[in-house]
Formats: sequence, structure tokens, C-alpha cells
Amino acid sequence: MPNKKIILLLWGLLCGGAVQAQPKFLPGTIIAPRKIEVSYSKTTHILFPAEVKYVDLGSSNIIAGKAAGAENVVRVKAAVRDFADETNFSVITADGSFYSFDVEYKDNPATLSLEVGGEAVPESRTDDRVPASRIRLRELSGNSARTVMEDMRTIYRRNERDLRHIGCKRYGVQTLVKGIYIEDDLLYLHLEMTNRSNISYDVEYVRLAVRDKKVARRTAMQETEIVPVSRYNDLRTVASGASIRDVLVIPKFTIAPGKVLEVEIAEKNGGRNQRFRIENRDILSARRIDKKSE
Repeated sequence: MPNKKIILLLWGLLCGGAVQAQPKFLPGTIIAPRKIEVSYSKTTHILFPAEVKYVDLGSSNIIAGKAAGAENVVRVKAAVRDFADETNFSVITADGSFYSFDVEYKDNPATLSLEVGGEAVPESRTDDRVPASRIRLRELSGNSARTVMEDMRTIYRRNERDLRHIGCKRYGVQTLVKGIYIEDDLLYLHLEMTNRSNISYDVEYVRLAVRDKKVARRTAMQETEIVPVSRYNDLRTVASGASIRDVLVIPKFTIAPGKVLEVEIAEKNGGRNQRFRIENRDILSARRIDKKSE
């Protein structure tokens, strides 16, 4: 009897020490599989509430893997047309959850997009992609696209001018940086363009790059381009007498001594390019987004 107690005690310690590394289910628990249908010519997407860490396939009749750039979406489709025997696959996510799926072949699956823990995406959608607002993109530093969109919308609706010293005014066109904000390792730049000329301004591109503040003669300029991971309004055309605003989202960073962030807005088929600089002190002074007023 004492030996049994010791064995049970050791077993409890081993199980307790492994809790953090194991999926969230108890030994002996039956995980009820979800049934899905796959096709050879169509892809089924499954949206999980956390980052996917592990995918295991029951047979070579199906192929599955994480969607490119999306941490919590798995794509599944048939590798063999009209396979007869039902197969399965399993998924473990970063929050320790375990999911099991039974898979059967259908030329036209009833559902092409499924959110685990939620409802199937309505088939009235014009495509088979899962809702982008809930996908966690690697470029968004682990934030969901919905959260980033809400933050951009908050800045756009507040429309406050927290900065007054950054911008450019040339040829009757003025560009201002109204604010720089930080939230969850992402920087938000609030821009406004006003066209006081009689000719509309068509934007060809908006480019951000970290460059040397001063370049000596016969020395090549060193620069690193910063590509926005999201935009709220996408500057296109500023009509005569009009103003438009945009919010650009870029990964957090700071600027090394002797360098600046240069923003260039080029005019399509024109020469009224706007160019201005953002200093490191401006980045370091980025404010938190005020969500209480929403």
C-alpha cells in the first residue's frame, strides 16, 4: 500500500510539472472531432483563436498548413481527387488547445471557411476567405487586423492635431503630420494633405525611408525603406480646394543618431512632390491612442 501511494505521488508531480507544456485537456478526455469537407479544386480555410503551432495529417490524401503570413489560419484541401476513405488531422494552438477534425471528400464542400469556436462564414460571401478582421498577421506584430482597424478609425475620427512642426508646403499643396501614436508595438502616423491650388493632386506613391541626415560629398546615401503594414484611407487624389487624411501603420522602431525618417509623397505625372523629415525625438514622443473618448 505505501508503494502505491508513492507511485501515485510521483505520477501527480510529473503530471503537474508538465501542465504548462501540454494542450488543455485531461488524460482520458475524449476530444470530439469536427467534421469538415474538402475538395481537390477548392481550399478550405479554418480560423483558430490563437496561433497555430502544430498540424498533423492522418493520411496523404489531404494537404494542410498555415496560410502564408497568417499565424492562426490553416488551409486544407484534397491531395487526391475523389478519395473514398475518411481521414483526419489535428491542430495544437499556442494557447494549449487541441483540435481534431474528421475529413471527407466532396467536390463542392458545404463550407469553405470555418471559424473554430464561432459560426461558419456565410456562403453569401463573394470569396472563400475567412474574415480578414480576425486574422492575426505576422506583419501586424501579432495584433488582429480588426484591432488595428479600430485603432486607425479612432485616430481618424478624433482628428486631433497633436503635432504642429512636421510637414511640407509647396506649390499650393500642404502636407501635415497631425500626430504620431504607439499601440502594441505599432506606430500610427496621421497625415493630412490640403490642395489650395487650382489643379487636382494625384498621388503616385507614399514612401518612408530611414536615411542619413547629412551625406558627405562622394558618399553614397544609406537608407532603409519602411513599408506600412496597413493604411486607413489610401491617399489617391486631392481635388482642388479639398483636404484628405490617412493613417499609416508601421512596425515600431527608433532612429539611430545621424539619421531621420523621410516621408515622400510623389505626384503622378507631376513635380509637386512633398518631402519632410521625422526626427527620432518625434518617434520617442509618440502618444498612446486615446480610446476612452470613443
